[in-house]
Amino acid sequence: MPILDAELDELVATLKGYISDCVAGRISFPEFLNAYGYPTGEYVMDGHEEGVYEHGVLESHAQELKLFFDVAERVLDCLCSAEQALDPAYAKAGRIGPDAALEILKALADKHGLRCTTFIQLGRGLSRAG
Repeated sequence: MPILDAELDELVATLKGYISDCVAGRISFPEFLNAYGYPTGEYVMDGHEEGVYEHGVLESHAQELKLFFDVAERVLDCLCSAEQALDPAYAKAGRIGPDAALEILKALADKHGLRCTTFIQLGRGLSRAG
């Protein structure tokens, strides 16, 4: 059964809640990583799998979803351990440690207008695609 507009709204709110909680210090960066996962892939947000979403749902949420693609590209895809981040080879390859990743996450939250002090997190009842 395809994911409906209201279900994607709930998912977006939940993911924003994880980001908000992390950048506001309510959860640690490792807790954020565990809760957040890799939603652009897990929920097929790029639309590469047919029938996952009700027709038009991804298109209507395109602006909101940009935040999650930015987090994937600038944080998750570059992340390595703190120890690895000290290795010049990792730095040369564009890898970042958790401290730098958290700073980038904070900048992305600000760039996308995420209000970390007033955000109300909704339920987390969606199942992941796949």
